[in-house]
Amino acid sequence: MAKKRGKASIKPDLYFVLADGKPIKNLLELVDALDDISDDTFMSHVNECKNDFSAWISNVFGEHELAKLVGKLKTRQTIQICVLRHLVLKRI
Repeated sequence: MAKKRGKASIKPDLYFVLADGKPIKNLLELVDALDDISDDTFMSHVNECKNDFSAWISNVFGEHELAKLVGKLKTRQTIQICVLRHLVLKRI
């Protein structure tokens, strides 16, 4: 997986496709998308039964520790902070 400024290049078949149809290509796009998606779209991916973002982070990027942390979070803001913190610390 090629990395450029915290963005991992992945194949289109590995993109995360939100319930509203918008594709997410990397972790930075996930952070941005969390600002824009509706509550219904967010809750279709993160609820008491599942956290699709956590599964995607683990399965596609192999970032198991980050996925574990994200899997415990239930709000878009806390997920954004967690992912951003991970990206910043990973660059150091």
